[in-house]
Amino acid sequence: MEEAIIGRATAVKELEEANLGHVVAVNALEEANLVRTKLEIANAILDAPETTVAVADVVARARDVGYKAGYTKCLTHVNVVSDKKFTDEQCPLRAVDTEADLKAATDAYGALVVPALAQVEECLVADDYVDRLRGLFEPKEGAEGKRRRR
Repeated sequence: MEEAIIGRATAVKELEEANLGHVVAVNALEEANLVRTKLEIANAILDAPETTVAVADVVARARDVGYKAGYTKCLTHVNVVSDKKFTDEQCPLRAVDTEADLKAATDAYGALVVPALAQVEECLVADDYVDRLRGLFEPKEGAEGKRRRR
């Protein structure tokens, strides 16, 4: 009879340990899904055409500011050692207000509306925001009825 009680106790302990392992696995899976969802949101923001165009514009305008400033600084150094005085007539950005262009590009970037963020904000104001967010970022059914891999 003692062996039966010990056997049952051992079986109960093994079942509890197996259940604990299952809980740990489920928690790990939920955490992995949360990380995947966060990555999908970040990628949706970073890969949005609005974002890439605005960043490219800021980079181009910053490059123009640097080019014009470098050209002007170089002229200053050359004119110190040269008998002939050079001007910025040959500079392609001579008549361009590069600083104003850069400010306009950074202002446009600051006012940027990324569709993915707008969709998230719309979900957050609803009472069922959790379900809406899940629906927004859960994998969609592919053409063959299989889940798409991201």
